[in-house]
Amino acid sequence: MCGRSYGHHFRDVINSSTTTPKCPFRFWIACFIRKRRQPGSNCISLIFDNFSAQMTVDGYPVNLGLWDTAGQEDYDRLRPLSYPQTDVFVLCFSIVAPVSFDNVLTKWIPEIRHNCPDAPILLIG
Repeated sequence: MCGRSYGHHFRDVINSSTTTPKCPFRFWIACFIRKRRQPGSNCISLIFDNFSAQMTVDGYPVNLGLWDTAGQEDYDRLRPLSYPQTDVFVLCFSIVAPVSFDNVLTKWIPEIRHNCPDAPILLIG
C-alpha cells in the first residue's frame, strides 16, 4: 500500500536511471537535513542509499526518510518492494541527456503508477 503514512512520518523514494548522473537534488536534501540537525556544520556531498532524520515541521516532530533506489534492470523486480508507504517519489533526469527523460516516461512513471497509483511524483531535471 502506497500513500500517506500514519503518524508524523514522511517517506520519499528517489529513482534515477543508470544513464542519469546521480541527482544533485538528493545531495541538496542531505545537506539541508545535516545543517538542520547540526547547526553550523559544513555541508558535504553525501552518497547514501537510505537516509533518515528527525525534523520539526509546524511544531510537530517528523521523521524524514529518503530512499535512493537502484535503477539497473537487474533490480526491476526488487525495487518495488521499497515502495509501500511512500509519501512522494522524486524522479531525477538529466536535462542534457534526452534518453534520461525518455526513461522517466517509459519506465519510471509506469512502474510507480503500477505500484502506487495515487502517490505524487516530483520531477527534477
